[in-house]
Amino acid sequence: MNSRSIPVVPARLFPLVAAIVLAGFASTASAQQQTRQPPARAEPAPPAKDYNQRALEIYEFRKAAQSGPERGREIYFYKCWMCHNEFAQGGAPKLVGLFKRPTLVSGDPVNDTTVTAKILNGSPNMPAYKHVLNEGDLADLMSWLRDEKCCWDSETLPLNPRYKGAKAPARAALYGALTGGPKGLVKNARGEPIEGIMVQLISDETAIRTTVYSRKDGHYEFPKVVSGSYTLRIAKPKEFYPFSRTKVEIKGDETIDDITLLRVTPGEFLPPFPQIAAQLSGSEWLQNLPGTGEEKKTLTVYCNFCHEYQQIFRNRYDESGWANIIFRMTHGAGSPLINIRNPGRLTAEEEAKFARWLASVRGPDSKDPNFVVQPRPMGRQTNVIITEYELPRLDISGHDTGGDAERHVWYSTHRSSNVGRLNPANGHVEEFHVPLPPQKNALPGTHWIYVDPKGQVWGSENWAHNIWTLDPKTKDFRRVVWNVEEPINSPMGGNYSLDEEGHIWRLRRGEVSRINGVDGSTMEAIKTKKFASTYGSAMSWDSRYFGGGAWPRDGVVVYDRKTGELYEADTSPNSGPARGEFDGEGNYWSAGRGGSLIKFDIKTKRTHEYPLPTPYTSLYTARADKNGEVWAGELNGGRYLRFDPKTETFTAYTLPEPFSMDRQSWIDNSTNPVSVWYVDHDGWLVHIQPLD
Repeated sequence: MNSRSIPVVPARLFPLVAAIVLAGFASTASAQQQTRQPPARAEPAPPAKDYNQRALEIYEFRKAAQSGPERGREIYFYKCWMCHNEFAQGGAPKLVGLFKRPTLVSGDPVNDTTVTAKILNGSPNMPAYKHVLNEGDLADLMSWLRDEKCCWDSETLPLNPRYKGAKAPARAALYGALTGGPKGLVKNARGEPIEGIMVQLISDETAIRTTVYSRKDGHYEFPKVVSGSYTLRIAKPKEFYPFSRTKVEIKGDETIDDITLLRVTPGEFLPPFPQIAAQLSGSEWLQNLPGTGEEKKTLTVYCNFCHEYQQIFRNRYDESGWANIIFRMTHGAGSPLINIRNPGRLTAEEEAKFARWLASVRGPDSKDPNFVVQPRPMGRQTNVIITEYELPRLDISGHDTGGDAERHVWYSTHRSSNVGRLNPANGHVEEFHVPLPPQKNALPGTHWIYVDPKGQVWGSENWAHNIWTLDPKTKDFRRVVWNVEEPINSPMGGNYSLDEEGHIWRLRRGEVSRINGVDGSTMEAIKTKKFASTYGSAMSWDSRYFGGGAWPRDGVVVYDRKTGELYEADTSPNSGPARGEFDGEGNYWSAGRGGSLIKFDIKTKRTHEYPLPTPYTSLYTARADKNGEVWAGELNGGRYLRFDPKTETFTAYTLPEPFSMDRQSWIDNSTNPVSVWYVDHDGWLVHIQPLD
């Protein structure tokens, strides 16, 4: 076997210090007391960096390149674009052609020294990046600011260097079968089997990743994969040193050499190495950082649905810097944060309190704690295959997923002009360019995406305020322009549903509306009494019921088209029902942004709330399959949930990356068992295939 392995650092010996025994006597009776001094331990060696862990690339801004202008563009996107883009309000200067100008806004001449100083020290409206960006980060960012292609173009997002699907050979199916492929054993240094380890094969030909899980006896088994060369690795090893072996030749159902994993430290507390920090889910970050329940709840309620918590906690700012960021995030409209609204989501007092807490846990002088990680999967949680597909472009802000009759998978990009269609058999993606919106200065981007029974693809432009349709065969696009009160680049309700005749349903401005799918005219309007809008829009399988979650309010709306009855049910404070779908019996299931799965029972007309199994997590969407089970990605939990309403129990499938930013899944009811797809916000498609 021709292979190259990431070196696994041997565990160091930890010398023991003998306990000191202290004896003493009481006045009338003797008692012996013994105290033990903790053993002195050598500091563990840092784990090797395995950049096949996407989370580490994201943590270090290295998705596009290890260094240079391409890496600088990535840093620019995350650190500068939100305020300095060509659409943004708030007075931030545009940075295109910066080094061709004579002076900065401050009046200082434009040169490397003054621009670097501005980045490091910030301004009254800009956080200081001196505790966030190191010397290499600054060099790469400056090289991009000087580049003639600077600064950001939603029409031409950066290419993904990992994507190989364009040259993938045609195939009828990705796997010959879900079992019967390569197999092996995972064990620890004592030779004991380890359960719940994610073993992964990455195809050198297609870059498709297949992840399976070691069972209680330490054994794992892959599907029947295509013969060829692969990278064999452990995904998200966390408490173990990484393992990766390249150029592994797979021919069939061969037995792979045992994988022996060594712990980074013998105790449960892991040193805060960046390589480990990058693997933490948002839930694990909040578990480990100090703070009150109220402080952490503020973050989970207001910061859980646009990006992962890692995007917050990989940074360090002073209190003023955090205050600037919080203002922009809570006053900026929608995820592009272009239009500034007053008031924002928080009061001025709440913003200041939130900034103080963030500065205390992620400030220039705050210390990282030793990490405690959540348990590995076990039992039924290991009985699943996770397949991940690279997409052609980076920084797509993936949003919705849909499937067509050929089981091709469609995904939307939230801030760019492309949508894509994946062939799951070989990882090939065909991109479709959405013509730029007719509205002046509107940011392109598709929110909701849906494939109707005729194969026509529907999409919503949340910033430009349009609905478009695409015929994939003719490549013909058609638009319906909404007439709404919201300004361009502010969201206007990007989620819709279609009835049996191809007409659009939504709840906005206190009306449940049926809208002509051809010309956008209103066909029906039913007034609500309690909730003026819903974030989600869903149509039942028989098209009888329309429903949605009333986030940011706490409630659910269901309209019975047959009887004309309208139900507006309250839910618990901060439950925040958002997107959802009906099951086959007409019950509406909604994602609770406050940390629960919510059911509106169509028979009793009552809501039921089921708390999520992982702390500090929430849901964005929920979908029921043909068997009545409900599926949802657990935001900031790094898990995908399967809920059985009959037993009222969750099965949590741990994902190979610590992210699970699922905005809208697609349920493939044609597979047995049912399988699920979603596109992660950070830019890859995920297929979850349970084995039971």
